[in-house]
Amino acid sequence: MVRTHFTLVLKKGASAGILMLLTACYQANSQSLSASVSRNPVAVGEQFQLTFTLNATGSNFEGPSLSDFFVLSGPNQSSSVQIINGSISQSQSFTYYLQAKTEGQFKIGSASIISNGKKLESPPFTLTVTKGQPQQSTQQGQPQRQESDGVTGNDVFIRAIVDKTNVYRGEGISITYRLYTRVQLVNYAITKAATLNGFYTQDVPLPAQLDISRVETINGVQYNYGDIRKIIAFPQQSGSLTIDPMEGECIARVRVQRKRNPNDPFDVFNDPFFNDPFFGRGVRDVKIALTSTPIKITVKDLPAGAPASFKGMVGKFSFEAKLDKDVTNTNEAVALRIKLNGKGNIKLFDAPPLDVPPGIESYEPKQNDNINVNANGVSGSRLYEYLLIPRNEGQYEIPAVELSYFDLEKKAYQTFTSPAFKLKVNKGTGSSSVSVALSPSKSEVQLLGKDIRFIKTGPVAFIRMDESAGTDFTWWMMALIPVVLIILLLIMKNRIEAMNADAVLMRSRKAASIAKKKLSAAKKHLDKNEHEQFYTEVTRALWEFTGGKLNILPSALSKETATEEMKKRMVPEEIIKQFNNTIDACEMSRYAGGYTTQSSAAVYADAVNIISVLQEKLKR
Repeated sequence: MVRTHFTLVLKKGASAGILMLLTACYQANSQSLSASVSRNPVAVGEQFQLTFTLNATGSNFEGPSLSDFFVLSGPNQSSSVQIINGSISQSQSFTYYLQAKTEGQFKIGSASIISNGKKLESPPFTLTVTKGQPQQSTQQGQPQRQESDGVTGNDVFIRAIVDKTNVYRGEGISITYRLYTRVQLVNYAITKAATLNGFYTQDVPLPAQLDISRVETINGVQYNYGDIRKIIAFPQQSGSLTIDPMEGECIARVRVQRKRNPNDPFDVFNDPFFNDPFFGRGVRDVKIALTSTPIKITVKDLPAGAPASFKGMVGKFSFEAKLDKDVTNTNEAVALRIKLNGKGNIKLFDAPPLDVPPGIESYEPKQNDNINVNANGVSGSRLYEYLLIPRNEGQYEIPAVELSYFDLEKKAYQTFTSPAFKLKVNKGTGSSSVSVALSPSKSEVQLLGKDIRFIKTGPVAFIRMDESAGTDFTWWMMALIPVVLIILLLIMKNRIEAMNADAVLMRSRKAASIAKKKLSAAKKHLDKNEHEQFYTEVTRALWEFTGGKLNILPSALSKETATEEMKKRMVPEEIIKQFNNTIDACEMSRYAGGYTTQSSAAVYADAVNIISVLQEKLKR
């Protein structure tokens, strides 16, 4: 028993030792020494930081040669320890405060350090120094350090990232609007969402709150970043199209260093050595305008020779079509299901036409979608289910269904053709009746019941020709009523045709009812705290109402055009301003991670007030 227990202890000890050895090997292999600068490029005379970071602990740090720069301070060493879920991680940083001497391209060489008996080296990189105004030298011969608490476009910016710039018409493009920052952000807002003319777009769902904890290095500078908006865009025309910029603004919180007093020999704490949060004198909030750079997309037209069944589908798809049964009875429903699976512009798949033989009634198909939109594109399935009701017994054949699409992998058109569908219809229960075969190609009437009607055998009342069918007044009334009805119907018909002819008037009159429905839906979402759906419905209500009342086509509808038209119609300035502010609040909440300066209830109240005032001011 004792020997067995001792053996178990030895086995457990050996297992723990092996586990510790493997962990140590993994940690040794995962250690690295990285290099980063506070900005790249920098201007001549501009102060910047060079930092080397080790994701472990080490000794014997050796920095690179920095003879091309003024070394103001460094290397300044700092360490940090993190404990997350019981896991301990350590890191060391070595920071230099430098100032550029002359313009040009300068190589920052590798630094080295010893960690766990292994020598680690940082990767070299190139720093660009642009032309700038040199600072005056001090009496000691060193340039005076530049003190600035400003934030530049290299510190925080928005970038539009696309996965490809040369595509076919109808091919999906992934567009990501990403916010990069190396300063502390108090908040941010999108002032103008990108409008993509010439594209059909699908938004990729993102978390309500922006996460900027991820890190990316650009030109040797480390940034935290978060994705503001992701879109899958399908170009609808060939040629050169533009990914429009997104505009926004943010509030950056920066440290403020007081100016050094040259007459005070003890005023030394503005030295860069002390330029960290511990020795900071205060903070200041700075508003920064953000605009992404537009991107050109080259869209190639699809090859010639498209099949007749091609309706614009581009991607990679599979197709199936089947009847739920091939034997049935008269007047019993049969379902024909046509399903498309795959990846691409699947939402453009329309129900294919169905040619049913005489004797079978068909109805509009029911659509069922199972479509997923993510960063990789749009994929899933779309199902159309046709309801068929045979009225006559016999053997029927429903012609084959054909569908074509452009295969992006094979760069060629692909065509699916289903087999013809055979359906046997037996005689079912039900009374005999006369019906007309529902076929556009058949004009004769098929008699399904008995071809001779019985002669009426009951008593018959006869009236002499010289006798009146009623009094003179009754006869004249019966004769005039049809004439009056015909005249009224003609008047109503002419009025309806005149109203339908004035499309602008019809659109204007429908605008109020549409807005009322949208606001009602928004109120339900508000009561359920469904903020994203709430802001979507409020935005639709405002745009559709103003577009209809001001007679602005959806393609030309914007805040600028709506404002211009409202000013022409003498709409009060405060209503115009309230309209623009409400639209901005909705867009900020939808695309800026839920940030807005107004509460949802206030946005709803403003929208109701705007529509009520515009309804009164823009009466037709």
